[in-house]
Amino acid sequence: MRKVELLCLFLASTCGAARAQEPLPALIRGIAPAVVTIAAYDSAGLEYGTGSGFFIRHDLLVTNYHVLAGASRAEVRTADGKKYPVLGVAAENKSRDLILIEIETGSWTGIKTLDMVSALPEVGERVIVVGSPLGFEQP
Repeated sequence: MRKVELLCLFLASTCGAARAQEPLPALIRGIAPAVVTIAAYDSAGLEYGTGSGFFIRHDLLVTNYHVLAGASRAEVRTADGKKYPVLGVAAENKSRDLILIEIETGSWTGIKTLDMVSALPEVGERVIVVGSPLGFEQP
């Protein structure tokens, strides 16, 4: 599975027939709150890289394995400025470049989640990719 297919899979689940008729800006507004930036830190506490991920449950996120490879610790940053430490790895597949991470969000219930699907988009089907690998700051 290529890295970009991960994001295509979650978008395919949110872009079903009912949502496919929505204008693109409205569709992205509905998806974007589930997307996060994940910062990786080395053993000296220095940030050495960032990547995108998305919530599939209030305490579980999916990202690419390479985003956290070698990290001593990591932090999830939401678009609204909240930050959560990564507690651990729930599952990983290095060969497919996927990792499922756990965080503690406490009593915050404003988390938007996306559903995973097992089928790839059909040939010719439109897909969009939404991410925040460099953060949410606007230039």
